Amino acid sequence: MVEEDAPTLYIYGLNMGDLQQFGIVAGASVQEYEDNIIKKHELTRKAKEEDRTKLTDIQGANVGPVFLAYRAQETIDSVINGIIATEPFIDVTSDDTVRHRLWKANPEEQATICASFDSVPEMYIADGHHRSASAFNVGKMRKERAGEGVTGEEEFNFFLAIFYPHNQLNIMDYNRVLRTFGGERTAD
Repeated sequence: MVEEDAPTLYIYGLNMGDLQQFGIVAGASVQEYEDNIIKKHELTRKAKEEDRTKLTDIQGANVGPVFLAYRAQETIDSVINGIIATEPFIDVTSDDTVRHRLWKANPEEQATICASFDSVPEMYIADGHHRSASAFNVGKMRKERAGEGVTGEEEFNFFLAIFYPHNQLNIMDYNRVLRTFGGERTAD
């Protein structure tokens, strides 16, 4: 791992069979989560949220990116298409045959993408409600600990996310099997 000298956006490409998605790897705003610009669509379990909050606080890092969806923007798509037309700096196919690629956006591309997100009114959590909630909790705790002088640019004001345009989404089922329901055993 190498720490960047300045904030950096990456483009992440995922190929799984016929599925191909390209997302922007960046820090999502804890403030936008609080202001409901980052929309939630499911509740979190208190115990799991508390556990993830503790883990995130102790590690001082996010355990995995949150999957955020946004309404596709022509300018963002254009910049990303230009970036992915070049050679990625990471290109690996995992044992499960999923291909992962990573590109680094240059400062001009980053500026265009960031400016274009000003016209994105909201984003939606597709996966990562507990991770988002824990990042919010850690941000709030650290802001309180820091007291006066918090600028909003501190690392605790952001959490790791991959932003995907809506027109590339292919969200697969994640089903759970209930073995008991109200004390009664159910069929698997």
